[in-house]
Amino acid sequence: MIVTLSLNDPYSNNELIIWNADRKLRYEDFKSDQPDYTNVPKYAKAYINYEILFFPKELSIYELEDIQVVAVITPYTSYMESPNSELLRHEQLHFDIAEYHTRILREEIAKIKSQSQINESILTKIQNAFINANENCLKMQNSYDLETFHGIDKEKQKLWEKDIAILLDSTISLAQDIKIEDIED
Repeated sequence: MIVTLSLNDPYSNNELIIWNADRKLRYEDFKSDQPDYTNVPKYAKAYINYEILFFPKELSIYELEDIQVVAVITPYTSYMESPNSELLRHEQLHFDIAEYHTRILREEIAKIKSQSQINESILTKIQNAFINANENCLKMQNSYDLETFHGIDKEKQKLWEKDIAILLDSTISLAQDIKIEDIED
């Protein structure tokens, strides 16, 4: 697992996969052929590089109504040593956790927009919400890997799958069906 949350999209849109309930991760989504152990343990056999991104890339008070927040993975920086269905399920849950925190961030942004005057301070509030989402997502991701021992503990893995499914179901009203072509460059 590698975590970055970004206000600016450093990748071209065609290199991103946006989280979608109907589209689970596939082996071919892991396109990196070189493991990068900078942020993962050396025994890791797979990881995804996921992010929560804001669009439009330049956040301004004039585009508050156009803000979209999406959970994405970047295939060319995601790695899987060899096809393995258990690893794929483990990495899918990392993506699902990122989507859960994306939904919570969408809710927070909606609250900020409804409770704040439209001025420059609203951007600071949104950026702080983004930072908070990052911190909460990272904590949950780390707990997930620690408790499941990166998916090796099958019983803990099943418990996490159940718990994250409940969280996603409880935030279904915050889900959005966004496609790459919907996102402005």
